[in-house]
Amino acid sequence: MVVDLRNGRVWAFPTSTVLPYPTDPINSRPQVSHPFLVGRFALEDTKRYVPDSTLR
Repeated sequence: MVVDLRNGRVWAFPTSTVLPYPTDPINSRPQVSHPFLVGRFALEDTKRYVPDSTLR
């Protein structure tokens, strides 16, 4: 999963296997995983949190 912090989009890269990195023992070419959009974080709704105890 990847989060684009510029716009909040969350992307997933499926591997189609239970292994974390897809491999094909028959084909020596690198495997390609095409991303798909999972969702979006509303980054514009967040504000920098500054605890009151640090403002002394």
